[in-house]
Amino acid sequence: MPPPILLPVLLVLSGCGFLQGPASSTPAPDPATSATVTSTPGATTQLLIDFDRVTAEFGTLLPEAVNAGSTPVRTEISTVHAGRIRLAPGPSGDGAARFPAYDGTASAPAAALLVWDETEGDLSPGKRDFTFGVTFMLDAVSDGEDSDNGDNLVQRGLFADEQQLKIQVDHGVPSCRIAGTDGEVVAKWTGPVRRDTWVSVRCSRVGKEVTLEMLDATTGESRGTVTETGSTGALDFPLTTPFGIGAKVLADGTVPTSSSDQFNGVLDEVHFDVR
Repeated sequence: MPPPILLPVLLVLSGCGFLQGPASSTPAPDPATSATVTSTPGATTQLLIDFDRVTAEFGTLLPEAVNAGSTPVRTEISTVHAGRIRLAPGPSGDGAARFPAYDGTASAPAAALLVWDETEGDLSPGKRDFTFGVTFMLDAVSDGEDSDNGDNLVQRGLFADEQQLKIQVDHGVPSCRIAGTDGEVVAKWTGPVRRDTWVSVRCSRVGKEVTLEMLDATTGESRGTVTETGSTGALDFPLTTPFGIGAKVLADGTVPTSSSDQFNGVLDEVHFDVR
């Protein structure tokens, strides 16, 4: 079993996008010697990762990731079993990230985009209100075997940890989990989303309310909300804990070789905003 690898990538700035098609098993490019830390002066959102200004052809390996937010961050791509992330077109023709297609074997390809906070906790909300979300298009087939039986969109922390924030779309049903020093709250959508269709999902914590909202990916118009109430307390993540985008990631940023919860589809506009 080949060991997981971490591929450093550059960060820049941008907007919206998505495609389809299986990831290739072609060799990954050589890792750069160091990742680049970037942010956008004057931006009001701490984290906004999209792929509009990536200078590469659709279908090729993703050469860089993009932060149009205000917080300096560092990114890498973590892969196992030759998983790849490729640049893909989105609903408006701009860039997006295509993650590995469902494989169904014990050695299914997996890949995640990792984002580290390079500040003293700008991306740790503590007890403050915050919102995070993503736009995505889920493949027609996205789960089944134990190696890949879920679809993580974005997470920080693991289920077993005291603190976690997470949006997933397991078995086609979006849900949000926020767990902190006082407990956890889970908000779950009423049913599965349409596959091979662009969807936006947003999760907010305001006081003791956790709200999951579904939106039209093109217009941004709300399609409804689900709100659950409970105490979650502080979320103060160590700087060493990455955001994992597109799959489950362990504390060191590696994608597990089983139960990877690999997102099978295309995603864009990952955002995180502390108020």
